[in-house]
Order: sequence, then structure tokens, then C-alpha cells
Amino acid sequence: MEMNEVKEILTVLKTSYPQSFTSYNSETGSMLLSLWYEGLKDYPTPLVTKAVQSFVFDDTREFAPNIGQVRRRILEISNPELGQAEYAFEQLRIACQQLYSETDVEDAKRVHATLPPMVQRMVSPSELITMAFHTTSQELMQYNKPRFIKDYNSMVEANIKTLQLTGGGHVALTAGNTED
Repeated sequence: MEMNEVKEILTVLKTSYPQSFTSYNSETGSMLLSLWYEGLKDYPTPLVTKAVQSFVFDDTREFAPNIGQVRRRILEISNPELGQAEYAFEQLRIACQQLYSETDVEDAKRVHATLPPMVQRMVSPSELITMAFHTTSQELMQYNKPRFIKDYNSMVEANIKTLQLTGGGHVALTAGNTED
């Protein structure tokens, strides 16, 4: 992004969330612009625009998002797997229910193969059997779900960081279609 594009983004935010910018004068406004430019300069303009629009049009917050929140939304938009933790856990829960009545390791491998790839990397067939037989449905939901969602999101974020560090992140961010 260019500085003038970041300025346009801030203008949209200021228009949409005027109460967030009441205390800014020309000096603090200039610092704000520089800070946002540093935080967004490496992202493609259409992706940043889409992320900001998602806050303006779909979010009910009363105050403007900060740079970190916009960057997080960019990652969510460009990496749909990031928002799939709940769905992935539901698939794991269903797999545990299927295995509850099946004890064979081959059955576990078959059920495991139906799970989303990220879940397959997180839970082995033998762990799936253990979860199915040694965890009640309530325990699975109460104790394992929060940990699973945290671990799932951490794995996705680690994959994103790896792509960014190897130079693949920019390609991943710009190669996808950012239009709806």
C-alpha cells in the first residue's frame, strides 16, 4: 500500500467512526498515518480495503478497529482456514461419536481419513480412539474444545507466518481473488 491509500483508509474509518478520532490534531494525525502505513504497507490495497469494509459494514462496534484488528481480519480473509476451528472441532466430535461403537484400528484410520487435513495433523487415529472411548461428550465439549480451538488457530497462524517468512505469504495474499 502507498501512503495516500492508507490515508484513504483512515478517512473511511474517520467517517464511519468519528468518535474515535475526536482528539486528533494535525500532529497526532500525522503520527497516526505513519503508524498505520508501517502496519499496512506490505499488504495489497484491495485486501486491506476489504478488511476495513468488513468492519464498517458488518461489525457493530462503536469504535474504529486498531491496526492489529485490521491485520487479523486480512489474515482471516486471505486464509479462510483460520476461521474454521469451530467447524473442525465439530468434525472431530462427529468422528468420536462414529468411533464410540467401533473399536477396530482400521475403522479409526478410515474415520480419521474423513477429517479435514489440519485436524488429521493434530489428532492421530490412536488419539481419536482414546478421545472416543475415554472422554464423555460433556468432557469433550467442556475441556477439549477450547484447547482444540486454540491449538487449531495456533497451527494455522504458524503456517501463515511460515509462508510470510519464506516469501510465500505475499504470494498467498495477492494470488487469491479478493473480489466477492
